[in-house]
Amino acid sequence: MPFELTPTPRLYFFVQSGCDHCREAEPHVLRLAREHALRILVITLHLDRKEWHVLGWQPKGTPGYALVDGTTIVRKTEGLMDYGELVSWIEGKAVEGAAEEEEEEEESEEEEVEEDDVEDEEDEEEEVA
Repeated sequence: MPFELTPTPRLYFFVQSGCDHCREAEPHVLRLAREHALRILVITLHLDRKEWHVLGWQPKGTPGYALVDGTTIVRKTEGLMDYGELVSWIEGKAVEGAAEEEEEEEESEEEEVEEDDVEDEEDEEEEVA
């Protein structure tokens, strides 16, 4: 029987050995899994490896969280969150700090696209000349 991905939402929980914030977040994440029937996958980051990512996203810090539905990242962030903040974040409600990081990332991606467009226009101008 071939392996199939389930459509059940999963929370990827990025931790690092020796991270105090990760240890502090762990009971909140476990409670979230228990009370909301959410599948949690813990990914331990090692200092010597730089290529950790889930579906193209790599957290800049730990603890990190990526809510995945099927093969799509629905939401992602880093930083310590307590149980209430995790529930709000999972439900898509604004969480102080977490929402700001996602907005900053989206703005950064938009700036990169604009820079690429300017470079493409400059290349086209050079080709015409």
